Amino acid sequence: MRRSHARLALPQGRRLAGAILCALAAAACSTAPGPVERRSPNIVLITIDTLRRDHLSCYGYARKTTPFLDRLAADAVRFDKAYSTSSWTLPAVVSILTGLDPSAHGMKDGDTDEAGVVVGQPVLGEDLVLLPELLRDRGYQTFGLTANEHLQGNLGFERGFDAYRCLGFKPARALSAPLAEIRARIDPRRPYFLWVHYFDPHTPYDARRPELRAYLGPKEVSEELLGRVQSLTTAAQLEAWDRQGDRDFLPYAQAAYDSCIRLADRAVATLFEALEIGKEDLVLVTADHGEEFREHGRFGHGHALFEELLQVPLLVRLPGGRHAGETVSSRVSLMDLFPTILEIAGIAPRSNIQGKSLLPLIQDKGAARDRVIHASTVTDVEVDSVTIDRWKYIESQGRPEAAMLFDLESTEGEQRNVIADYPNEAEVLRRALAHLRQNSRRRAPSLQNVPLSPERLEALRSLGYVR
Repeated sequence: MRRSHARLALPQGRRLAGAILCALAAAACSTAPGPVERRSPNIVLITIDTLRRDHLSCYGYARKTTPFLDRLAADAVRFDKAYSTSSWTLPAVVSILTGLDPSAHGMKDGDTDEAGVVVGQPVLGEDLVLLPELLRDRGYQTFGLTANEHLQGNLGFERGFDAYRCLGFKPARALSAPLAEIRARIDPRRPYFLWVHYFDPHTPYDARRPELRAYLGPKEVSEELLGRVQSLTTAAQLEAWDRQGDRDFLPYAQAAYDSCIRLADRAVATLFEALEIGKEDLVLVTADHGEEFREHGRFGHGHALFEELLQVPLLVRLPGGRHAGETVSSRVSLMDLFPTILEIAGIAPRSNIQGKSLLPLIQDKGAARDRVIHASTVTDVEVDSVTIDRWKYIESQGRPEAAMLFDLESTEGEQRNVIADYPNEAEVLRRALAHLRQNSRRRAPSLQNVPLSPERLEALRSLGYVR
């Protein structure tokens, strides 16, 4: 049956194309922000691995998964349509640190050998200017603490940091001692930048039973199912169990995931207490990507670009609590954190960044802007998505015949491919994607590879990153 809303007439399609071209042109350059007339604030950037937006209670989730972040949201600006640039960690985090799209920064995937085994990961190109480098040049103390193997310092992530440590795939509790060491190093006479990346709630869902039992509700909890959920380490194992047809499986998996979110929330609260993060500090909390629970037939992340994988939470608590409790409904990208942080710190970004400061949207709620939201991931081929207005287009490189178009404002959402019904809209978005690919490719850095040590290779294998 034809959809009930009217099809876009050609003039409207042209306006959509014009809006896309204007947005693409605006992303190609950035004007230097004006200075901030006050002492530079401390900056705390918190990224939480695998945290989908709609599982946070401050975003309306029924379970009380994030009591601390709920309180933080009351003092912050909440972005209701924040998008990652990818559905896995490496490209998304590099977009945060550079203000660039994955097609521009080039960090899309680790290398594999002919057997499909990960043997190395690209090192961040020296021509990429990282956020901590700019902040350190401006007099900031810079500290980084991460819990994800893909963010190892020798892969370029230590650049710009006075002290950087990657613990590998570790739970939040493992960060407590290193955070205490950072706290001891901070000179209170100078502002600092701190980036903390928590691994929870990534698989394995090693949840704590009190929260998990509460999330499962009043029914009797199966100890066998509980133990099995917590023993599964990869999305492939989750999918294998799902194929067995156990009806109780999905609620247990989701409850375990939510319980891990609760652990991450508790860790953020501990961080605030340990560092005595105050009202005059700039705080940003977000995620690298989301997680699928069979919305499109799969589990895990990295394999697709649907909304459950790309929509992430974003809370920005401005110094002094300005605009506390307000929300922004315009679509924004993780690339936008880079220029936002620099503007608040009074630092002019380089002219070729693609992110755009969020401050105009915060300060003027009528400043809603047309924005092309681009994301990409690499499976057997590179997959890209482009979203603008209500339309989302997904295409695998070399496979245009399998492209998909979704109406995000429809009740069917991403469950029905409407590309046959709206060929004009699909063509406009296809051209926008081609424009992005062509222009970003010219800025891609040259990369070299660092072989993985046996220890890192085994850590990746244990979590399903290596076949």
